[in-house]
Amino acid sequence: MSSTKDYTWHFNNRHEFDLLLYYGPIDDREELFLKQSILCYQSKLFEKECANTPSVPRGHSHARGVGPTLHVTIEAYYDARMVDGVIYALHRPMHKAKEWLGGMGWAALLRIFEFAEYLGLHEFEPVVRDLLLQRVGEILDPAEVRRAIDVVGPLQSRYVAHGQFALDLDQVMARLLHQRERTRDRQREQTEATRRDLRRIMGMLCDPDARYQISEGEYERFAEAVKRSNWLL
Repeated sequence: MSSTKDYTWHFNNRHEFDLLLYYGPIDDREELFLKQSILCYQSKLFEKECANTPSVPRGHSHARGVGPTLHVTIEAYYDARMVDGVIYALHRPMHKAKEWLGGMGWAALLRIFEFAEYLGLHEFEPVVRDLLLQRVGEILDPAEVRRAIDVVGPLQSRYVAHGQFALDLDQVMARLLHQRERTRDRQREQTEATRRDLRRIMGMLCDPDARYQISEGEYERFAEAVKRSNWLL
């Protein structure tokens, strides 16, 4: 991810590459043809492997050197489509990468955030973190908040001693817990407002002079509440 330069013409260029990336499911690996000069300065993982490119394999878990080309394997845990998208984003100007990330929901951003930590992306990871915090702060559906908490919780356990990334996950969880309280407060306010409205309608029904002022919609709301039999609780 360059501040201004566009390197997309180097992305998966089979005619000019010195880094071959393997990713996706173990039984269905995909390949990307890339340039060390573009990726190694952006990623701690690539930087380490580029600096230690051997002329013969050294048994590294991530890379093996074969001639001038560095072979790097991404763990199958990471979704192939997401890997492809992130690597492509690292070839684009920063504003374009941010536009791509800006179209993501919290779940996709969380997966990208974890992958960015795996690669050790110096500039990319903070951008994803800030967008993720924004997205979880926008969740209004209580069920979605609960789902997000259920997803982030196990990640916290997995990365409990993972430095800044662990602290960032704690921040994401704190934002989600805050959203949970906000949604609960909103639900309570909506429930109380509904009850006040139903009591008002009941009062009008009991008043012969006001009964005719009740609209069809108010009748329907009151009838539905009577069917549920819980509006006075």
